[in-house]
Amino acid sequence: MRCRPAILLSLALLCPSLALAATNPAVMDAIDARLEASFDELVEIRRDIHRNAEPAGAETRTAAIVAERLREFGLEVQTGVGGHGVIGILRGKHPGPVIGYRADMDAMATAAADPVDFASVNPEANHVCGHDIHTTVALAIAEALASQKHNLHGTVKFVFQPAEETATGAAAMIEDGVMNDPAPDRFLALHCGRVPTGQLLLLEGMALPGLEIVTVRCSGDGDLEAAATTAAGAFMAINNTGPPMGSSFMDLLVPPDRPYRVGNVIGAEPDAETGDLLLTGFVKASDEASYAEARKLLQQHVNEIEVDGVELELTFEGQGLPPMVNDIALCRTTVASARAVLGEENVLSMTGSVPFFGEDFSYFQERVPGVMYFLGVANPAKGMNGMPHAPNFSADEDAILVGARAMCAMILGEMAGE
Repeated sequence: MRCRPAILLSLALLCPSLALAATNPAVMDAIDARLEASFDELVEIRRDIHRNAEPAGAETRTAAIVAERLREFGLEVQTGVGGHGVIGILRGKHPGPVIGYRADMDAMATAAADPVDFASVNPEANHVCGHDIHTTVALAIAEALASQKHNLHGTVKFVFQPAEETATGAAAMIEDGVMNDPAPDRFLALHCGRVPTGQLLLLEGMALPGLEIVTVRCSGDGDLEAAATTAAGAFMAINNTGPPMGSSFMDLLVPPDRPYRVGNVIGAEPDAETGDLLLTGFVKASDEASYAEARKLLQQHVNEIEVDGVELELTFEGQGLPPMVNDIALCRTTVASARAVLGEENVLSMTGSVPFFGEDFSYFQERVPGVMYFLGVANPAKGMNGMPHAPNFSADEDAILVGARAMCAMILGEMAGE
């Protein structure tokens, strides 16, 4: 839904980041037209990526598609960054800030059922987290903005990231220099969510908790598997918030004034050198006090485990993932830009966090201000539940244009607001 000129002008006066959209609506109109004209092709790209799902660390085909498309759009392209990462640099005609835009590319390593007609042909990978949508939206943004290169005041650095599902891709790309030459001033991103198609949801401040990796070493001549199974129960025992429930993404939110702690298990593997069984898990918490309580409770529960002939050693390995914290100032300016093109009622902004998810986009946010929006992909009328990692996950492809329009507006707004 497009705002009437008078409304758009009043919004621009309240929020300088809307100056470009207000003074040059032809730019956004041209972007809209370009996106509409490209929609069928974007759907085909999304379905091709979905059908040929590649798990973390194996995104060779997906990366090649991305690089080829970016070159066609006229961007400067770098490949093999942090593994199979791809960078596309779009330099506008006029000077201005460098806006980073991140999209993750990998599928989840799973044999889960795929309910769509273009189901994954890889029996060991499936896009149940929507990264095929993320990649397609980013390509749509790149094409649309490249068509307006002569009107851009600044640079857009597109970062197509591998290995988000293993929480290693962002750190690897940073190690490989993604934050340099040119250095992004801020970062934007989106993620599919169980929000109605046509809407965006932003969680201001801490949106997703970080996590701390924990190991339990089971050694001795007794039943190591029984000990590891019992230790796995200790992780679950520290939880003070229930499992994800409800029909809406908002049902997962925990208010910022409600402390929480979460424990879970990743898996158990034998140590080839010692013969011990090593159980790996993690703890999450809303704040440092809750982390301290989680560590204390987990240590207490593990100390209470008794299995004949088995010794258990608990080790806190340190931070495995920082919390995802959306920069408040950037929240304000980007929300205004998004509402200018989608309508105020379609861009939801609130506080709270989701204990059950994590995102390595947080590594970029540690270095520069960043925000990640949740893109509504749920459409019950089409039988699309839109909940990442849920059984029979599916996403409404109409959301591709919604996400691309909103993000183009945000990028233009950030360029105008410096």
